[in-house]
Amino acid sequence: VLTVSGSLDTKDGRVESKAYVRKKFFPEAVLSRVDMGLSYATSADDVKYGIAGKKTFELTDDGLMTLDCKGGVSMGSKARGMTYTGCVELSQKIFNFQEDQDLKLKLGFDVVKRGFYGQVRENNWTFNTNFK
Repeated sequence: VLTVSGSLDTKDGRVESKAYVRKKFFPEAVLSRVDMGLSYATSADDVKYGIAGKKTFELTDDGLMTLDCKGGVSMGSKARGMTYTGCVELSQKIFNFQEDQDLKLKLGFDVVKRGFYGQVRENNWTFNTNFK
């Protein structure tokens, strides 16, 4: 999958863009999902390679409440060393919160930053917080 995105900073007119090429695998025996690929960002002017995995545990019979364990590693072609990511997330989906409106609540802990974060997601908007 090739994804290209861009943004315009309205304060100073700076344009930034990113391009991703990645492949997803779904090895149900071990993990729920594995992502492999590379990305390029104009802000860093570097190509990064990475691999990430996710394991989902359903906490309810209907699958609307899950515990997700995510982790990954990436490295750049210019920078030395690797960047690690890891988090544990508890999420609850609420279908038809209002008519034609679904809601997803997420509470997570970032292992690398050692901090909690939260997210409320609706069909058309998302609210993120790091509780600081």
